[in-house]
Amino acid sequence: MFRLSSQRLLFHRLSQTKLGSEVLAQTRSEMRHLERKDNALMRFMSRRRPIDYLAIEVDGPVTKELHPSFRHVKNGITCIVFVPFVVLLVAGYLQPTYYLLVPTGLVPYDHYVRMWSFSNWAVVLAGQLFFALVMYDLSVYARYPFFAYVLAPAYRKLGWFRPPPAASLTIEQLKTGASRRVHARPLGRPLGEVQRQRKAAAAATADPFGRTPRS
Repeated sequence: MFRLSSQRLLFHRLSQTKLGSEVLAQTRSEMRHLERKDNALMRFMSRRRPIDYLAIEVDGPVTKELHPSFRHVKNGITCIVFVPFVVLLVAGYLQPTYYLLVPTGLVPYDHYVRMWSFSNWAVVLAGQLFFALVMYDLSVYARYPFFAYVLAPAYRKLGWFRPPPAASLTIEQLKTGASRRVHARPLGRPLGEVQRQRKAAAAATADPFGRTPRS
């Protein structure tokens, strides 16, 4: 609080000078137009696509609603489809540049072979991994519609939902308005414990000669 007050006092004194007021006005103008001057590529990469809303819905509420195995099945399907694709790319059996250049007629086959004879394996591997990353990002258009409209309805049809906590009510109980009965906690000590304490106190105060105490 004191630090904020000191900064406010500093800016107030700075704004009273001509140079300080010009600097503050320029700073406000730059902060106001910062989003407009942002990099177009960064805005394009950070935008939220329509499929991202479906992915958030599947990874969030749908996964919490269904059985915990839904998450493992979803990740397993992704690995089964994507891992062999990456292995084929790294091993060189899949060549995206070949399908892009040679069949389209952009580069003849002998030129393509001669071009790749001078390539470096590290550069080729980096390019293959980058292509795999791009394909993984684009695969959300196929994976998440399958999870949302095929896998999740199958789980609901089979009745595989996440079990509710022990202290919560079921959906049927909430619909009927039933509530758990809360048992009242007993007040004081149990009667048996009180009687045992009375007997122990009477035995401790009893006369060893058998005489009854006078009232």
